[in-house]
Amino acid sequence: IGAIVALPTVSGEVKVNDWVVHPEFQKQGIGTKLYETLILETKGKDVLAMVLKSNTRSLHLHQKLGFVTVRDMEDPFQTGEGSGVLVRRKNS
Repeated sequence: IGAIVALPTVSGEVKVNDWVVHPEFQKQGIGTKLYETLILETKGKDVLAMVLKSNTRSLHLHQKLGFVTVRDMEDPFQTGEGSGVLVRRKNS
């Protein structure tokens, strides 16, 4: 019903490549639980993610989980969907 895919970067961080919850199961805390599990399993490594500015639900959840904006990005997924932000959560 949901998944989070993250890979290590060459600089020792973890970058979230995909994060999804089936629409029928959204708004039940599953996405939050996926992120909380990732944060626990990657203790000591910062977590990075790219989020579209238009995805206010995702931006809000990232902020709630302690992510801060690192930089603005034009079309981060190269899909024409609009601008986004790179966010980071310090995970010490």
